[in-house]
Amino acid sequence: MKMESCRNKGPVAKEELVNLYYENNLTSLEIATKLHRSKTTILYWMRKYKLKRRDLSEAKKGRKPVLSEAWRRNRRLKYSGKNNPMWGKFEKDHPAWKPPEKRKTCFYDNIRSMKELKNWRKMILEKGNHVCLFCSSTENLNVDHIKPFALILKEYGVDTREKARKCKELFSLENGRILCQTCHKKPSSYGKRL
Repeated sequence: MKMESCRNKGPVAKEELVNLYYENNLTSLEIATKLHRSKTTILYWMRKYKLKRRDLSEAKKGRKPVLSEAWRRNRRLKYSGKNNPMWGKFEKDHPAWKPPEKRKTCFYDNIRSMKELKNWRKMILEKGNHVCLFCSSTENLNVDHIKPFALILKEYGVDTREKARKCKELFSLENGRILCQTCHKKPSSYGKRL
């Protein structure tokens, strides 16, 4: 059934809108259907009459939930644990997995996530006994390159993960130090992409 044109039907009465919206607790879409108007027309007249719209919590009062609690519980049981089709699928087995080269991440973050750099961090932490170089703190520790990370990448022309693996200075133990978060922000090279 095709709806009639909403034009030339004249204004919607304010009393009618107040009755349907506030007293009968109908939504603007339900009012539009009942009055054979479009939802935008109803909203236009509500704004024109300066009728306050209900917020979401008021709008949901007295309404039945769309999905019953039993349905939610059954669905939760159906797709939890080993019943979940993604159970035990990691990395290449997972349907959403992408190789690191094709992921849309910052190149620096891509290199920082390499296993070699993670191992380098662990070795620096062990070498420095998990203590900040400047303030001797043992909390919120970061491993920092003495010669800035960005500068190393720029000097050696590192633009792929393979080139990063071959760059010896990137993983040099002499080029690493342990700093807490506050001390890490003090050097002038902090946060700058050189």
